[in-house]
Amino acid sequence: MNLPSNSYSELLSSSGDGGALILAETALRTGGHRREGVALAAELGLHHTIRSPQLWDAVLQRMVRLDMGAELAALLVELNTHPQVQC
Repeated sequence: MNLPSNSYSELLSSSGDGGALILAETALRTGGHRREGVALAAELGLHHTIRSPQLWDAVLQRMVRLDMGAELAALLVELNTHPQVQC
């Protein structure tokens, strides 16, 4: 993602939960073809308790597509412990 690191902090602080969703969606859009981009989107979603079914659907589908079995299993276990973000 081509934003300076201080832009991430500014986006998160000025936009509340919406900023985290924007960052997670951007991570998927720009880096979703790589394992690191998908993992970043998932990490942002968990850390900021993002409840967007569209985001989680995209993250899970890309994990399957990129053969991220171990990461997918760990994410599903983690999502199961956060009922507010269950898909």
